[in-house]
Amino acid sequence: LLQLFSFDETDTSLILVSSHELFSNIRSLLVQSVIDQPDNLIVSSDSGDICVLKYSDEIRQFKKITSKTIGKVPGCLLQVPGQFLALDYSGRYCMVSAIRHQKISLEIKLSEDHQNQQKNIIFTNISTFNNINVFTFDIVGLEVPESQKDNSQNPIFAAIEFNELNESTTLTSSPSSPSAEENQQTQYLTFYEIDISTDKIIKKKESEALSANCNLLFKVPGGTIGPGGVLICAENVIFYKYPVNCKTNICI
Repeated sequence: LLQLFSFDETDTSLILVSSHELFSNIRSLLVQSVIDQPDNLIVSSDSGDICVLKYSDEIRQFKKITSKTIGKVPGCLLQVPGQFLALDYSGRYCMVSAIRHQKISLEIKLSEDHQNQQKNIIFTNISTFNNINVFTFDIVGLEVPESQKDNSQNPIFAAIEFNELNESTTLTSSPSSPSAEENQQTQYLTFYEIDISTDKIIKKKESEALSANCNLLFKVPGGTIGPGGVLICAENVIFYKYPVNCKTNICI
């Protein structure tokens, strides 16, 4: 079921607005904010498609605006993109990641429909980044301070990753060393950049080792209300990281 709730401030309760049966399993979803328009919902499912949905007050349900097939085979498989979704700060670029092997970026554009005199949302400029040995735990688009915001700036995404090849090489070369057990589950915070001039995904050089139990990322608001960057959640600690040589640890 895909359900929409509203919040009743009078008695602080949730009210069910809409409930819609689906013929697939949702893998991930996120909200895309649109200026001067209602928000859109971006959804990936086990059908292998990524869809943009908009809520209609007339039929009290979500309507599909556009969709794009990104998985060659349906299902919730490790190598099929759709397990993780992330938007850049402007909402123009979406990164879709599989648990293993593949990341895809798509540009979200408004297309003029002169026949119906309206603007339609479409996915375009699809780019793929493959690394068969990398497992992804989470991914998020980064926001930047207002002074750095620019329509020509390349979107940046952060991901928690585990490189299977690196770890197996470490264990094979020194199976009895004390550090082998520690490095067995080493995770990395990796930054990806989309070059908007070529629409290619670029893996940034910076890749920082993390503790072995990091599992969740939250983007820190940028613009005029925050410094940007990312929060990395691990067991009993939260890390703050910004791509330019800044890191803070907070114990909880």
